[in-house]
Amino acid sequence: MNGEIYRIVNRLIDEFINDGKADIIAQFADLLPLEIILSLYGIPLTRMNDCKRWSVDMHTLISAPLAPERQIECAQSYVAFQRYMVN
Repeated sequence: MNGEIYRIVNRLIDEFINDGKADIIAQFADLLPLEIILSLYGIPLTRMNDCKRWSVDMHTLISAPLAPERQIECAQSYVAFQRYMVN
């Protein structure tokens, strides 16, 4: 797994190294743990936005008072995550 982590780190850095500046949080620190987790579970990076949304929705569902419509949206998102993980 260490080799995979180094590969991810290098790829993320390569995406901004020649720019002369970087938003280290947005371009590196936020992405690194998520990409490592996706890699561990064999989830392609093309699903990263889905995984972010599912994560936010699951957290929101269990941690905040919500309007019924938002509760339904978050619950549907959670089910979509479960379905994805089963397949």
